[in-house]
Amino acid sequence: MGAPYGDIRLPGVQEFALNIVLVALGMCGLHIIFHQVLSATSSRYNRIPQLAEQRKQNSKSDDNGVKNGGGSRNNNTATTPEYKLPLIGMTAHVLTCQDLVAIPVSGAICVYYLRGVLSFPEGLLYSWEDRWLGRSHDIIYGIYIHAAFSIYEVIIYSIVGKQYEFYLHHVLVVWQYGTGLILGRLLGFLACAGLVEVTNVFLSSLSMMGRMDLKTSPLYLGAGVGLYVSYVMSRLILVYYD
Repeated sequence: MGAPYGDIRLPGVQEFALNIVLVALGMCGLHIIFHQVLSATSSRYNRIPQLAEQRKQNSKSDDNGVKNGGGSRNNNTATTPEYKLPLIGMTAHVLTCQDLVAIPVSGAICVYYLRGVLSFPEGLLYSWEDRWLGRSHDIIYGIYIHAAFSIYEVIIYSIVGKQYEFYLHHVLVVWQYGTGLILGRLLGFLACAGLVEVTNVFLSSLSMMGRMDLKTSPLYLGAGVGLYVSYVMSRLILVYYD
């Protein structure tokens, strides 16, 4: 059975570019809202830069202890400069709000992709024709959000001073998913592959709670279990199947 792909209009290059830029700007607005609300209501959130600095000092002390003991530690972790920016706060705040944006956005991407794949007549057991030519409005919406989220994260990387290799993945996502959508090809494959974004829900939760010194919370343990399960299901089993 073929997928319902004949009557769904696909965007052109300009329409695709405009839509993902607008959605990315919306994510930036959500980021600012998160920061403004939390900075006004959460003392724990306001302490995040101090907690980050304390962890940095503890790490330096551990390194010095290893060196004084005759050993060595290979610490390749890049240090992130701390400075305050209008509307978005310190660098540690920027990274925390990035996690807060990533949680619902990554969840939405997965929901749209899953609904799109399940809309095919054979569902997750979809045919090669569905994988190559299949279309659905849910997959199109998912690609818009996915590509826009990549642009949003590139903006965040430029703010916090990430190294250039971190940008490559996001550039490839926009190019690959955008090309597939504009040409109307491989959307079934791309949607199934995009389900790996579910791991970001739990990874971002862990990262956010770690910055807020909530590692003893049961939610932190739950997010860790969720990350393990989602990683195995989406990045090992599902990708191999796809």
